[in-house]
Amino acid sequence: MKKLNRRGFLAAAGAGLLASKTAKAQELRARIWAALNYLSLPGNFSPWCFGAFQVNGVSSSPPWLEIPLIEASNWARAILAALAKGLDPANLSGRNLVSELMALLASPSLPQNAYAWGIVALRAAGMPVNHPTLIDCRDRLLGNQDENLGWGADPALPNSNDTAAALIALADLGLTTDALAIQNGAVALYSYQTPGGGFALAPDLEADACSDAWAIAALNRLGLGLNGDAISHLISLQALDGSFNFQADQDGQSTFRATTTAYALVALAEQAWPTQTGANPPSDPESPGLPLRLGAVLAGAGAISGLAVWRLNRFNRD
Repeated sequence: MKKLNRRGFLAAAGAGLLASKTAKAQELRARIWAALNYLSLPGNFSPWCFGAFQVNGVSSSPPWLEIPLIEASNWARAILAALAKGLDPANLSGRNLVSELMALLASPSLPQNAYAWGIVALRAAGMPVNHPTLIDCRDRLLGNQDENLGWGADPALPNSNDTAAALIALADLGLTTDALAIQNGAVALYSYQTPGGGFALAPDLEADACSDAWAIAALNRLGLGLNGDAISHLISLQALDGSFNFQADQDGQSTFRATTTAYALVALAEQAWPTQTGANPPSDPESPGLPLRLGAVLAGAGAISGLAVWRLNRFNRD
C-alpha cells in the first residue's frame, strides 16, 4: 500500500469531508422537497405555508384562502401570508388589513406576542421604524421582557416561541446584538435548548419541532450561531410523508402538522419572518424540473431506514 505523505493525507481527508458534506446537503434537499410536496397536497395547508413556499422559490403555492380574523396575531399572520403570496394586504378582498391591525395594536392590553407579530407584519408591509404604532409596540415588548427567560404572551409565563418572535420583531426594528435587550433575549433563548440539541417551549418540557424552528429562525435573523445541533434534532422529527411531527413520540397524524412543517421549512431555509423569495433546492439532474429523488438520496445517505420513494409533484419555478 502506498504510504500517504502529509499533503496526500490532508487531500484525502479533505475529499472525504467534502463527500460527507455533499451527502448531507443532498439529504437536506430531499427532506425539503418532501416537506414541500406534503404541503402541496389537498388538505395539508395553513396560512404559514405561503412563506414556506416563498423561501424555497416555489411559485405554485395554493390559491389564497381566507384566514379567520379573531385576534391581532391573526391579522399579522394574514398580512405576512398575503405578502408572501404577492398580494396587497392593504387591499385584500376589499379590506385594509394593515389599518385594521394598527387599530388593534393601539390597545395596551394585548398578549405580548401580538405586539411582536404586529411589528413583523407592519414592517413587512413597509411601515417605517419610527411610526408611532411600531414605537408603542416596541416599548411594550421592552417593558415586559423577563431578564432571564425572555418573553411570553403573558409576561409572567415566558417561553421560547414568544422569545424568538420578540427577537425577530426587535431585529426588524433595527436593534442589533449590541442592544442589551437583544443580548438578554438571546441568552434567554439559548437557555431553552435541551442537551439533545433541540429547543423546548419551557425549561421543564421536551424539545419540539415548533420550538426548534422558532429558535433557529430567530438566530438566523440575528446572525447568531446555533449552540449545539438544533437542526439535526429538527430534521429527526420529519415523518415518512414529508411532514414534521411536533415531538418524536407523535405519530404524525396531528392537524397541526402543516403549520409545524411550514415553520420547519422557513428555519431550514436559513430565514425568518417576514420571508423572502429564495432559490429552489436543486432538482434531480437525471430528470430536470423534478425534485431530487428521495428514496435514492436518503438511502444513500443512510438517513432513514426503509424510506419509501416519494412521488413528488412538479413545482413551477420562477
